[in-house]
Amino acid sequence: MSPEYGATIGFFPVDSCTIDYLRTTGVEEERISLLEFYLQKNNLFRVYDGSQPEPDYSGEIMHLDLSTVKPCLSGPKRPHDHVHLDKMQ
Repeated sequence: MSPEYGATIGFFPVDSCTIDYLRTTGVEEERISLLEFYLQKNNLFRVYDGSQPEPDYSGEIMHLDLSTVKPCLSGPKRPHDHVHLDKMQ
């Protein structure tokens, strides 16, 4: 969860820089190889050399009526539990 910017999930594709970081931080090569294999087989590994098509984000447009959004608070221990500001003590 990413409550600091209001998201339930954030997706950042794995690329060669991520793999280099794992090597730099001392992750075992066997584990890195397994991870890289898994990511490539599941199309989650991004290669920036033109061999993959650019992601298409045009599938669905969502609209949000801001007048329906109610401010709320949530704590660091359970960010999914939130209380609307008008219900705060």
